[in-house]
Amino acid sequence: MIKSPEKLTENTFKFTTPVKANSPELQQLFDFIALGASERDRDRILPFDIIELLRRSRLGALRVPVAEGGGGSSLRELFEVIIRLGDADPNVAHIIRNHFVVIERILRSERSERNRRWLKAFVDGAFFGFAGSELEVKRAGSGTVLNTKLTYPQEPFSRR
Repeated sequence: MIKSPEKLTENTFKFTTPVKANSPELQQLFDFIALGASERDRDRILPFDIIELLRRSRLGALRVPVAEGGGGSSLRELFEVIIRLGDADPNVAHIIRNHFVVIERILRSERSERNRRWLKAFVDGAFFGFAGSELEVKRAGSGTVLNTKLTYPQEPFSRR
């Protein structure tokens, strides 16, 4: 078990395949996330390094079928994993919750070329994020700039 929430390095965790719902690697990841959760919340530290770690673990591909390169978890297993992530850090669980809504819609739709590209992106570590409530969206070169006001949820994802 990792004993301190020091700055992540490329060698902190090694993931060769997407994490599985009941894998020891996933529990180690959640234990690590929990170590710094109170400090991040208290000091208003944005969890960029934690989101990067989740991306590298390919947690976002948990529901993608194994045959398509994902973790192959059931919906029940996904909920259990998100509850465990919420126990480790409710803010991080809240950040990625919408991603899994998109995954479900894609999994329940026809496998169009577009949907296959999305699933491949998720297997490769991409996360889908909503920006529908942003104050202003502008194009800037080849990217997008968002003007937003951050608000925290009243009830984060967590076990009750």
